[in-house]
Amino acid sequence: MSISHSRLLESLKYDPETGEFSKRVGAEHKRTGYRYVMVDNVTYPEHRLAWFYMTGEWPSHDIDHINGQKSDNRFSNLRDVPETLNAQNERRVRGNNKSGYMGVLFRKDRGKWEAQIRINGKSKRLGSFTNPEDAHAAYLKAKREHHPGFML
Repeated sequence: MSISHSRLLESLKYDPETGEFSKRVGAEHKRTGYRYVMVDNVTYPEHRLAWFYMTGEWPSHDIDHINGQKSDNRFSNLRDVPETLNAQNERRVRGNNKSGYMGVLFRKDRGKWEAQIRINGKSKRLGSFTNPEDAHAAYLKAKREHHPGFML
């Protein structure tokens, strides 16, 4: 069951400039990548509550942190976007990436760094480069052009 907007306003105070909730009635925080608050013995993600607090409506999609910082719940840093756009704003290298750069891999057979990106579910090769920094620059350029959800 979801909290009503009036109960949220009664229970917590939210500062849209800092993204912080202050306790009023029984609120508490958990320490994870995201921040949470408890109201009436129900735990809510703060970023979703911030959206609800400010708009009076629950988000219809994912709440994306524009700057990629999960704990930055300033209202200006939040946007209600479909999962596909939210995923485009990913900023961290995946665990299996050995280059240290998103969209970059080393091709041993060519002795070059290759940049690639997924567009509409298909992998697109962006070129081969002598160093990973140039490959990453090509990836970022393509990401800005083809992924409207990317905010860097």
